[in-house]
Amino acid sequence: MNNYVVGLLKNLYADDYGEIFCGMQLKTFYFTLLGKQSEFAQVFLNMCEDENSHQKILGEKIIERGGEIDFDKNIFNNLIFTKNIKEMLNFVIEIKEKSIINYKLSIAKMPEKDVALLLKKILIDEQKHIMICRDLLEKYCQN
Repeated sequence: MNNYVVGLLKNLYADDYGEIFCGMQLKTFYFTLLGKQSEFAQVFLNMCEDENSHQKILGEKIIERGGEIDFDKNIFNNLIFTKNIKEMLNFVIEIKEKSIINYKLSIAKMPEKDVALLLKKILIDEQKHIMICRDLLEKYCQN
């Protein structure tokens, strides 16, 4: 087992603002808005589906390298519960910015080129999510 690679992957998977947390936060926002603000709910669901894909990729790589899937259940203490769309979008931007920093650091440290390539693809999704949220803020939340 390559403990170093597994450690990098597990941080992205289950860190405070890792894929598990981000997916749960987006799902929380989706359900909060479901039936009320369907356009925003759909955006959060689409992002959540990307997070699920990222979880699958990272989880498979962790297992392939002899690691185990686990995470501190306390990460869910950082979830926010709000009905304010502007707050939701700003929080998603905040957690995605932290996630992007973590991905960039992990890519720079990743000794396995094939895994670094996968991480770069996930990084592109994270950057896309920020652009979507910023566009929605600009379009609907100007105050």
